[in-house]
Amino acid sequence: MRFSSDSSEGGNSLPALESSSSFESLNTFWQIYVTDYERTIFKRIRSLESAQYYNLPPQTPPGEYETIVRAHFDQALSVDHLRSAMDMEYREILILEKKALLQERLFSNLISEDNLERIMELSPYNNIRKEAYEFVEEEVDTLDLRFEEQRKAMDE
Repeated sequence: MRFSSDSSEGGNSLPALESSSSFESLNTFWQIYVTDYERTIFKRIRSLESAQYYNLPPQTPPGEYETIVRAHFDQALSVDHLRSAMDMEYREILILEKKALLQERLFSNLISEDNLERIMELSPYNNIRKEAYEFVEEEVDTLDLRFEEQRKAMDE
């Protein structure tokens, strides 16, 4: 059994177990295999939380997103259910990270405008990060991220 080396696509990166139906198997799976995957997920969540992105990850107080994800994992009823929950959360974090990158690029482009002061005087908007976030959200909503070509369009 080995972990997939390509976790960047959000594919199933956890190994298969001989028996995935028993409570004992779930505990073994959790203790032996899940630790690194879980650590990676929470490290990436904390990284997003500590950055200055607007509403990424979507949360109110700091740490809430991690708490929600942890509760989602704790509700797993089987190994397959846990694998599915972890893979889904990992894919969601990859999307949030791409949105953060897009938000940062747009923010950097806007903030480097020569006429930024004048633009801000005339603009009805006063929060560049919020506007960058809303623009990215609107554009990403038009993509179907289940398809590779649309995921690649998000990178461009």
